[in-house]
Amino acid sequence: MRLENIRKKLPKSKFIALESSHEMIKLFKRNSKIKIYNLDMRKLNRIKISKFDGITCLWNVFGHLKNNQERISVLKKIRNKMNSKSTFITDVNNRHNAESYGYFKVILRIILDKFFFKEERGNTIYNLKMNDESVKASGHLFTPKEFSNNLKQAGFEIIKIYSINYLNGKVMKSLINGQLLFIAKIK
Repeated sequence: MRLENIRKKLPKSKFIALESSHEMIKLFKRNSKIKIYNLDMRKLNRIKISKFDGITCLWNVFGHLKNNQERISVLKKIRNKMNSKSTFITDVNNRHNAESYGYFKVILRIILDKFFFKEERGNTIYNLKMNDESVKASGHLFTPKEFSNNLKQAGFEIIKIYSINYLNGKVMKSLINGQLLFIAKIK
């Protein structure tokens, strides 16, 4: 579990987790001692802890929010829970990931998105393989510019954007060869 690995590397830090799925909470509790709240990230302001030194939102959690307006609203709530020197780390699925979708398709997407961007074009339905079963899922695939704009509109300054190949964990040289990992701070 990613958060547990981070916690082990920062033993003097205090961690909490948010999760809205009861099944994921059960799984989390079997593998971690970190305090977990059964709470949707849209309700982050309900947590009584005033400020955090760092916040992570991993595994494309923003791709499961309704639209960019809702994403910016949540990003503002996150920003409001951060102290002035905090770091925010998040990743999103990259609509322009040629390693996953093929170079021809991605080049067409880049051209189309550059001249005729539509947020809805990033909405997708896909199948996940779980326990030899195919499960329908949905989410949003972001362009690098789209999520960068979301962060900026919410009051963040982007420190670095990485492209990560999730199949092998390698940091890629080009933003079109992996998923997007953003490191940001408050402006």
